[in-house]
Amino acid sequence: MIEENNVLGEERAMAVVTVGRGQKQCPQCGAVVGVRLQQCACGHVFVAKTPGAPKTPRAQTPVYDLDQVTKTLAMIDDVRTLVNDLGGIERTQAVLTQVNGLVTRTGSLEGLGGVIEALKPALLPEVKDEVKDEAKGKDEPKGKKKKPSQAEQPAVKEVESEAAA
Repeated sequence: MIEENNVLGEERAMAVVTVGRGQKQCPQCGAVVGVRLQQCACGHVFVAKTPGAPKTPRAQTPVYDLDQVTKTLAMIDDVRTLVNDLGGIERTQAVLTQVNGLVTRTGSLEGLGGVIEALKPALLPEVKDEVKDEAKGKDEPKGKKKKPSQAEQPAVKEVESEAAA
């Protein structure tokens, strides 16, 4: 590449050259000089950079809050326990998908908790019957559900109407 340069009224063609380590090129005349030279033979004065100012900031070593690290590790342990209790990662993801769908339908996690609390009396006998059947070896199909007793029916209807709203 050739670029034109006007030095003291003269026109010169200046070749752009690659400078090596410890060298710099004068922007006025194109001469390659040592980096410590403060003034070129043509009269150009090189401006020194401010001392002590680094070119690029150095990466800082991150400082971790021990309390936060401890809480994070405890949470990881709780998640690992949950995954094991639910029978693996695929089953845990399936349960979370179901819970997210129910939260969306009830409006909030607290709303889902309210539905579960209202259904608890109706669900407890069913759970107890399933445990008894498993102990006897009489597993019923999972789709078959026990009808709630007359005492449990008002709570079930109340929850169903809340979920529909």
